[in-house]
Amino acid sequence: MTMTIKHKVLLLTLPVAVIALGCTPNDINVGASVRHNNIAQIVEPDPKYEEDQKTEGSVVAGAQQRYRTDRVKKPKTIRTTEGGAGGGRGGSSGGN
Repeated sequence: MTMTIKHKVLLLTLPVAVIALGCTPNDINVGASVRHNNIAQIVEPDPKYEEDQKTEGSVVAGAQQRYRTDRVKKPKTIRTTEGGAGGGRGGSSGGN
């Protein structure tokens, strides 16, 4: 079996490539921003409550039934600001 130049080049470069891959540094910060963002969005992964959390079965069953039939109760609106629209003192200004 005769070896062509392509076979010889492949046999010489393959071990060098494998060794070079083993020499690359491992960056421990890869994915750190994703982990940080996940942790920042978790309020308390294992919350502790002063008293036992109880649910009323009929209330939960009613909520599930409304969800299945697409008749969910609309939430009550909560106002977080007072006054009219816009945040400026003088209102909106027109163009010149």
